[in-house]
Amino acid sequence: MPDLPRDETESTETPTTNENDNITTSTSTTKPPSPTPGHLRERIVALAEREFYFALGPDDSLYIYNSGRYVLDAARREHKLAHWLRRQLQSAGCLSAWTESWERSTLALLARDKPYLWPAPPPGRINLLNGVLDVATLTLEPHTPKWLSTVQIPISYIPGAKADDWPRFLATVFPADSFDFAWELIGGCMTPLTSVQSGAWLLGTGRNGKSTFLDALDLFIGHDNVCNTTIQSMDSNQFSAAQLQNKLLCIDSDADPESWRSTVTFKKAVTGDWIEVQRKYRDPFQFQPHCKFAVAANTLPHSADTTEGFLRRWSIVPFTRNFDLQANQREDRTAILARLAQPTALSSALNYAVAGLQRLMRNGQYSTSPAMDAARAEYRRLEDPLFMFADYVLATVECEITADTSLNDRERDQQRGEGRFVSRERMHELQLAWLMEHPQPQKPRPYQHLEDWFRTNKPLVFSTHRPKAQAAEGRPRGFLVRPRLNVQ
Repeated sequence: MPDLPRDETESTETPTTNENDNITTSTSTTKPPSPTPGHLRERIVALAEREFYFALGPDDSLYIYNSGRYVLDAARREHKLAHWLRRQLQSAGCLSAWTESWERSTLALLARDKPYLWPAPPPGRINLLNGVLDVATLTLEPHTPKWLSTVQIPISYIPGAKADDWPRFLATVFPADSFDFAWELIGGCMTPLTSVQSGAWLLGTGRNGKSTFLDALDLFIGHDNVCNTTIQSMDSNQFSAAQLQNKLLCIDSDADPESWRSTVTFKKAVTGDWIEVQRKYRDPFQFQPHCKFAVAANTLPHSADTTEGFLRRWSIVPFTRNFDLQANQREDRTAILARLAQPTALSSALNYAVAGLQRLMRNGQYSTSPAMDAARAEYRRLEDPLFMFADYVLATVECEITADTSLNDRERDQQRGEGRFVSRERMHELQLAWLMEHPQPQKPRPYQHLEDWFRTNKPLVFSTHRPKAQAAEGRPRGFLVRPRLNVQ
């Protein structure tokens, strides 16, 4: 950093000779007095604005542009700036002018008329170590101070980079049919894209690579862009959700699946809606999170929220490998991460991840797989018993259609698609029979409750219906059940 020119204040003497008196005398010359603190402040601010680019954070803290992004510093950049200010005073011989008040007013003057950082970087561009990548065109643009963001992925883009470290690692931990999802998850975490509206739940017991994958994902995205708060704490702790600000990814590598009493903040955060948070000793404020959520646990969460709004916020990935039982395939986690952290391996993985991100942006949702669909369907059935009851009704109706000797094959197939009527009374009987076979700590649901639930969760399979003959008699309606249209 350049220093200010030194202002000398001491006197110097130059010897002169008086020719008439033949006497040698000395003439004293004194430079102008030291500048005032206000004048010094203006000179130092002008010098700083020539040498640095500044921006303001949401709380008006001062950020400095450094190597392609704005930083507050690994610890506290403003402290380093304060040290620089003192060095300028020292080089000018005016260190005595420094006071805490002078420093605060100088920093305030530096912050005047500075632009604010973006709430989120553009979703179609990725800030990398060697430039800003346009995801659509795969063109790399140079860094510029106009990129008002703190986010930078710590990887260089090299179009031809090839290494199989990351693909081999993912093949050892992910289901064989879920590789597209893996790369879409990694690619999606590089941008503030929130239209997917789904978190990743890595499910599996034992040593199966869940935590290692999350460590690798943290390494890929950059730890500065990751937070580690938990889903439960976002509703129970008023300060927890504030950690999501300016982050691309929230990781919980050992989630507690028990007693999720509230999921309101999570459902807002995963969709990018406004949430209200607070930092210690500061006023509450609102912002829109843009981070993805990746959670690992041995079991699925037991939540008080069994609505479709919560269930569809998760993409469940079963991790079925057990490396304790496969000692010959087990590799030390440190060695795995060291191999994945190699620059060539990261640049190669970046190419795969960008392709996954392009697919994700094109489809608007994560790719799924039979293994993931089965895990999600099982979770829905276990978390909400009515899913199990709906399956019981469908199986009963299917059996009735199959056993109906008055129908030929074409008519049976037609009823499976068009539906068979199940009256209100018959639905109540089926509930009692199901509860006898599957004891639940609950009473039979009233018809209106079932109607609302089926409309929300099984609209294609169960629709309210009343045959014309019964309508004329004033009898209550029932459901038209279509086994062929059963979807999860």
